[in-house]
Amino acid sequence: YELNPEFITEGQFSYYEQAKSEIVKAEVDGNRSTKFIGKVTFNLQGETYTLDVGESGFTMVSDDTSGDDSYGGGRYIYLDLPETDGPISVDFNRLYNPPCAFSEFTTCLYPPRQNVLPIEILAGEKLKQL
Repeated sequence: YELNPEFITEGQFSYYEQAKSEIVKAEVDGNRSTKFIGKVTFNLQGETYTLDVGESGFTMVSDDTSGDDSYGGGRYIYLDLPETDGPISVDFNRLYNPPCAFSEFTTCLYPPRQNVLPIEILAGEKLKQL
């Protein structure tokens, strides 16, 4: 997509007291355990959303473009995490398709159900150019 300032927002990041592990679906080999270290809460298009965030800021996101303009298994973004709970910038223009979008020989994690956004994120990398 073209750079879209509507999909740059400020959020609030909160670390979990203890990282939580969750089994998520994975392309090729079924399921994988992944760790989430915190969550980011933000407002977009007048609604409040929360995403679980993994180690090093790795965040898996699915939205209503998944399977159409972007990879059906969702997209990824790395967030620049604060050292302690606090404000964070969320720039969805940095979303990218995972390696599975380009090769059948890779294993990619799918976003957990709590990271499925019920809106179109018209920002970041598309699967195909129109």
